Amino acid sequence: MTSDMVACFADSTKKHTWRWIWTGVLLVVTAVVVSHFYKTLFMLGVLMLHRRRLNPKLRKGLLLVGLAGLYLTVPKYFDRPWNRVRLVYQEREGGRLVKRPKPVGQYLANVLLPESLAANVGTLAFSLRLPKALGMNSTLFDQYYADRGIRHSLLRSWRRLEWKGQHTMSGICSQAFNTMGFGPTQSVYVVRPRHYDSQRTYPLVVFCHGGLGNWLGYQSVLQELDSCVVLSIGTRDLSGVFSRAEIDRIFSEQIPFLRDEMGYRIGSVHLIGLSNGGSACHHAYGDRRFASVTFVSTGYDIGRAPHATFYVGGGPENARVASERSRLNGNRSAYLYDPQWNHYLMLRHRKEFIEFMNQNLSRL
Repeated sequence: MTSDMVACFADSTKKHTWRWIWTGVLLVVTAVVVSHFYKTLFMLGVLMLHRRRLNPKLRKGLLLVGLAGLYLTVPKYFDRPWNRVRLVYQEREGGRLVKRPKPVGQYLANVLLPESLAANVGTLAFSLRLPKALGMNSTLFDQYYADRGIRHSLLRSWRRLEWKGQHTMSGICSQAFNTMGFGPTQSVYVVRPRHYDSQRTYPLVVFCHGGLGNWLGYQSVLQELDSCVVLSIGTRDLSGVFSRAEIDRIFSEQIPFLRDEMGYRIGSVHLIGLSNGGSACHHAYGDRRFASVTFVSTGYDIGRAPHATFYVGGGPENARVASERSRLNGNRSAYLYDPQWNHYLMLRHRKEFIEFMNQNLSRL
């Protein structure tokens, strides 16, 4: 073997070695940071890069698995008949709300920046204590640091939706575009009851998320509520602070929309407010139009109310104390309490939360 051939072989081996090293580095970064959609894209890229070294049948099998993964993880633009979780865009026409197509620009932005990617990067930054390093102080950060398992609880929410084919667009899109001045647009999540019967009247649960928008991830929890229609509404921007007018529009606009555009028969109405979404509960408290008001990881009202009051959360001003005070005021009340958890209790204890809500809503 000549010296030129040896040098050529060594150079080829060196390039091949570095290719696998960079592949390994990118694989680790991808696995830790990005969404399932980008992980699948990356694995397809690795497959194409090393395709000549793979058995043809193995290569074909991996390609089919990768394409199936893309289908599951990419946000769905069109709703299929079997989808229970739907993101519906609305616009006003003749004094009422009607459905409109999803804006293509917002959909493409959501494909490139999935909700799960933003949450994964954000929670990873929390895990590394970057907010503290930047001098940001918040009890929310402290609660997160208390148990790193919350990151996995968040990511499991999107994974459940993906595997069930319920991975629709993120409700954050319309709010983010409005905040940036590219609106106005309005979207809501509508979750169809299990074993839906068009001739039956269903209770309506209205979910109000707080800051950073109307998250798709929470629909993974809410879709497990029994025998009810779930409507998740958001504020126009990303603040999550609701006004009294927005609560009134539940009855003047959203319920007629569900009836006329979605075909649902609505009975009693229940409100759940999370974090800043507790502002919706404060406006709704004492409103006879609601059968129950549920405060989740937020401030509490405990005065006399014509509806049931439920409290979910922990911390010093916790749900147990609030519920006991509410009962002393003559209210029908119940609580779900964890001594450690407050803000992330709904995700960290999803099974307990669903059992708690199903049990109490069924009594009303």
